[in-house]
Amino acid sequence: MPVTLLESGTDKRAGYQACDAALAASGTITTELAAARTPMVVGYRMAPLTMAIARRLVRVPHVTLVNLVLGKNAIPEFIQESCTAVSLADAVRQLLIDPASRKLQITSLDEAIRELRGGAFDPPHRAAEVVQKAIIKNEVKPGLSGR
Repeated sequence: MPVTLLESGTDKRAGYQACDAALAASGTITTELAAARTPMVVGYRMAPLTMAIARRLVRVPHVTLVNLVLGKNAIPEFIQESCTAVSLADAVRQLLIDPASRKLQITSLDEAIRELRGGAFDPPHRAAEVVQKAIIKNEVKPGLSGR
């Protein structure tokens, strides 16, 4: 299979838009894929100790910014134990074979991007506001539990 290296932002966006679906790690890439209207599945695993610490520090219902913004699981997320080859393949397969699933996710991606743009001239600050609201809504207190 030929491989093409995409270096510029324009090339990357065109590459994302050419995809029927994407499998992504949680992070900035999910927002880039959302902006390109590319349906996706997110998988992420980290070292068990790191995850144990993260679970004590932050409790949010979702890890992707799109899902945090929308307050629902629009993008399938497979974190830690649920991040298996079978679960990821099944979720990606669903996006590839079911046009209704793809369309529903694209509609959600559009909604999230509109919300993120929401009049803000500075998207990183808008994203920070959304995450802060999600944290407050879930009554997360900074610092380790049990101190």
